[in-house]
Amino acid sequence: MHLLLLFMYYLRPDDPGIKRFNEFCQLWATEHGMRVTVLTGQVHYNTGRVYPDLNGHQVVREDDGPVEVLRVPGPNTFHRGYAGRAMSQIGWAQNLRRVYPDLDKPDLVMGVSVPLWIAWPLVAARRRWHIPAILEVRDLWPEAIVNMGIAPAYHPAVLGISMLERWAYRNVDHIVTIFDGQKENIAGRRLKAADQIDVIPHGVMLDAYEQVPPAARGEIRARLGVTDDQRLVIYAGSHGPIYNLTTLIDTAERLRDRADIQFISIGDGWERQKLIADVQRRGLTNIRFLGPVPASEVPSYLSAADIACSVVNARALTGWNDRTRGAFRNAMFDYAAARLPVVFNDPGCAVHEVQERARGGLYADTAQGVEEMVRHIARLADRPDEAREMGENNYRGIALKYNRRKMAKVYVELMERMVDRAAQPVTAQIRS
Repeated sequence: MHLLLLFMYYLRPDDPGIKRFNEFCQLWATEHGMRVTVLTGQVHYNTGRVYPDLNGHQVVREDDGPVEVLRVPGPNTFHRGYAGRAMSQIGWAQNLRRVYPDLDKPDLVMGVSVPLWIAWPLVAARRRWHIPAILEVRDLWPEAIVNMGIAPAYHPAVLGISMLERWAYRNVDHIVTIFDGQKENIAGRRLKAADQIDVIPHGVMLDAYEQVPPAARGEIRARLGVTDDQRLVIYAGSHGPIYNLTTLIDTAERLRDRADIQFISIGDGWERQKLIADVQRRGLTNIRFLGPVPASEVPSYLSAADIACSVVNARALTGWNDRTRGAFRNAMFDYAAARLPVVFNDPGCAVHEVQERARGGLYADTAQGVEEMVRHIARLADRPDEAREMGENNYRGIALKYNRRKMAKVYVELMERMVDRAAQPVTAQIRS
């Protein structure tokens, strides 16, 4: 089977960031015998900049092991606010179709949203080659735009995206979402039948966590100056407005007199320098923003921690209903793989999965302040046995259940069904 994947943010091997599709593509190619071609962008989403070795004007071919990667240019405006990002995404999506004449015919095409503009080249590929198309929905657009306060529901751009959303769902064969609430939302609005929507969560690749050297914890803690009797709280992920890491700084400030609790953050994004400046302005010494680390080192950094923390812009998410609001962040799976208890303010499905089902973390409502998050972190710092038990629960209930190898196989089974179904009418005609 030959898969054509349209995904703007496919990372290079040593890039920091979410490796969901990098790892999926490797597994599909090596363990399931698929041929995989990826059309991606030339911008790293954390920095918003074109890779320095790319000229931003022509298609560049790369090999990611057995996976063929074509980096397609778009307007170099990704780092210029929301409007610049949209212009870059739209231009890139339009440029994908120019590459199609040079490609071998695939058996299946998959597009990953964000950006939602991926629907245009996705449907174009479906029609060009008469092949089935899958759209993976990572965020609900334009609902996310409205609830984050980026634009009101009546804004012309929001109305236009709403029309694109309906058109996209109508013109693809199948939708994949990353948690149940998204499926319920789409099916509930009658934009796609429930039997044409599958839920395949982010998941986590456990191999890297199983290979962390036993000495890694001590080495990294020594490098950070964290002693054995201190509790290390870690945040891993993007540093952008959707995550509102000021919440983490506020929490650290409330705990500044607890010398036994230290905070670190790893990752990058638009707001990291502003966050560092905020820490310096407040005179805090118990929280550090370390910047991005190679993806291969993330498991070792997590092994050095005692408590994980996940934060989102809770104020912006208060208008969402109990099942669709928030998101099940990719970092939550990594925390679980590292056997860490997690204190989080991600509402909705994360509460159902992590706190209630897996008993692997504690939810803190931060819409009106960080008091509950402060309380939970202090509790786990003071009760290390409870923290360890919660971390083991997180591993068993989240990491093992959502092992990315299992998720990759579920995806393959879906793709095989779709390709077989698409071939059936042709076979029937031949036999007749």
